[in-house]
Amino acid sequence: MNATLRFYRVLICAIMLLMEPFYSDHNRLDERSLALHQLVAEKVQAAPALLDKARANVRRWQEASGTASPALAEWAQILAAPASEVVAFLAERSERATRLRQSSPFAGILTEEERRAVYESYSARTYHPRREPNLR
Repeated sequence: MNATLRFYRVLICAIMLLMEPFYSDHNRLDERSLALHQLVAEKVQAAPALLDKARANVRRWQEASGTASPALAEWAQILAAPASEVVAFLAERSERATRLRQSSPFAGILTEEERRAVYESYSARTYHPRREPNLR
């Protein structure tokens, strides 16, 4: 192998090594958001009336902003669906679901203890991407 090719291979490995924490941290946050929404989905499945709180949040946020937010419009459309479809969407790993979880209208559904347990399981010091988090 010539020296130039070896140099570029080492350079690529070094860049990947330097970028890994950023990639992992972003994945960790997405996984934490998914875990939070999976808990919300469990609660909504047990008590579909909880969707009224999310719908009220969307309405209140739309009125407060005074402008049409695409994410809030998408949430309004999702929340108009039957509870079973909303529950399925909350636990989805699609790009759309991941994006919309960043502007979730489910504030107030989880207790502080439930949120704290998820946040602790996904903290930078305890999270490992290949290990299941301890949420209970």
